[in-house]
Amino acid sequence: MHGIAKQYNRQGKVIGTYRFVQGTGYDIWRHEREDGSIGISEIFTVYDGALNGFEWWLRDDQHSVSHERHWRQGKYHGIERMWNAKNSLRRGYPKYWVEGRKVRRGDYLKAAEQDESLPRYIERENRPQREFPADIEKLLSK
Repeated sequence: MHGIAKQYNRQGKVIGTYRFVQGTGYDIWRHEREDGSIGISEIFTVYDGALNGFEWWLRDDQHSVSHERHWRQGKYHGIERMWNAKNSLRRGYPKYWVEGRKVRRGDYLKAAEQDESLPRYIERENRPQREFPADIEKLLSK
């Protein structure tokens, strides 16, 4: 992937773009609300053509998520969380992944001590509100 991708609504109007440079960038999915405004529904971090970093499924407020997981080189690698409509974690979450294998929390915490690519477990991140990286925040504020 290299260049600018465009996303269109059902009428053929461009509702957003995103840019990849040699397979690296954010894959951004938008949706058109009933009032015609555009929201971002999904963001995938891609590096060198593979999912690598966070994946967020955003709620309509654009400041909280319904699903979040972390990737490294196309494999689940980090903490996966899903929330219900009451902002509580869904049953069975968080889930913990190391190089595509589901592991128990204790094993994940030990692995994260040795592997800097694994996101640290932070209790407050069990809430769906997020502070995104500056480039994502800028995109969301448009």
